[in-house]
Amino acid sequence: MSGKRWAALGIAAALFIASVLINLLSAFAFKGLETDFTELMAATENPFTEEVVKEGSELKRIAILDVDGVIQDTGKTDTLLQSSGYNHQTFLKKLKAIKRR
Repeated sequence: MSGKRWAALGIAAALFIASVLINLLSAFAFKGLETDFTELMAATENPFTEEVVKEGSELKRIAILDVDGVIQDTGKTDTLLQSSGYNHQTFLKKLKAIKRR
């Protein structure tokens, strides 16, 4: 490869690394490290986090769940490289957790 191609490859790699670092630093700056750690620990206990939209009776609640993608059970399980879309098994776990509460 010529010197120009190596230079272009180096610049592209540097831009990619800078982009990842800026993304991580901005995430910590806006939310904080403690919030991220708390959310990580909460995610292991419940498949979702609960947020009160409107105060009211504990016995009469409405659950609002976000659905991102096409609602279908493809039989796939969670993987690290999975695209962020609808996962039927995770959605069912959320529904069961809500029912228990």
